[in-house]
Amino acid sequence: MSNLTNQASYIWLVIDGLDECEKDRQVRLVRLLNQLISKPVVPGSTTCKVLVASRGPSEALEKMKRKQIISLAEEKGSLDRAIWQYVGLRLETMRPKLQQIDVQHSEVEEIQSIIVKKADGMFLYARLVVDYLASNVFYSGDEMKESVNQLPQKLTEFYQRILTQILVQLDSRSVDRIRCVLGWIAFAKRPLKKVELLSAITFSSGNSQVSRLVPQYILDICGTLIEESRDTTVAFIHNSVKEQRRRKLLSRETKRFKSME
Repeated sequence: MSNLTNQASYIWLVIDGLDECEKDRQVRLVRLLNQLISKPVVPGSTTCKVLVASRGPSEALEKMKRKQIISLAEEKGSLDRAIWQYVGLRLETMRPKLQQIDVQHSEVEEIQSIIVKKADGMFLYARLVVDYLASNVFYSGDEMKESVNQLPQKLTEFYQRILTQILVQLDSRSVDRIRCVLGWIAFAKRPLKKVELLSAITFSSGNSQVSRLVPQYILDICGTLIEESRDTTVAFIHNSVKEQRRRKLLSRETKRFKSME
């Protein structure tokens, strides 16, 4: 970043998910950012703007200089309006499907309102709900509204429902393989690139005499829980999914070891 500031006249740095870093890394990053934004502004120098997003306050953020704090919890109205627009655009892409079951515009707006209310300011929740509606079969607008109303309010419970919906379609061997995928993503020391993840899954069976990697479609089966970044790394859609899967997998392993005693 230091080299970057010497090459541009105006730059913006966006740090998303500072809370997902280890505490010592947070401190080092904030120290570096403070050095960048503390440089005096002189003609011809670089102007540096920094946006840091984090869940909740932290000791590292408290040491940030020249900071202006915006709490999304205090911007509920603006968030709800933004989520309303997002959900509206997503539902618009489902228009052909909605027309086939005679869902009227007033019903679409009602579904939109229900989703915004349940999302309670969380874009991720709204995204998951619309993905759920797009991937399931409904015969009427009433069925869609009822399904949305019955969805879990907590994200962790929602993740579990999505995973259950994936696993119930599979045989026991396939279930174990999907759990292997999620386990590698959850416990890898760093985000794995797709080829690294496929390699890890391939050799997880302990068989070193393999002729090819496992098929890429195994990642597609994981549905909306994981995503691939531009640099080909594969990760969960949100750190809360990672936390939930870690707890579940550790709990399952603990029970397995206890049963062996």
